[in-house]
Amino acid sequence: MSYVFELEVIIRDPDYIIEGKQQERISLREYKNYYLVVIYKEDQNTKDGFIITAFKTTNIQYYSRKNILWKKI
Repeated sequence: MSYVFELEVIIRDPDYIIEGKQQERISLREYKNYYLVVIYKEDQNTKDGFIITAFKTTNIQYYSRKNILWKKI
């Protein structure tokens, strides 16, 4: 199954935004029994950015230990 069309949704309306090690952002969105993760960089001055990678996972323990910048209520 292709999740290409979900990438923009995950970046614009994530469940979590987490700070990466090298100024990248990590957006996570929860689905029924998994998370889609999108790692991207953005430039606030030019409002431009690019996706580094995206993947599906069931284990987000690694991300729960990182600095959460934003969480959907």
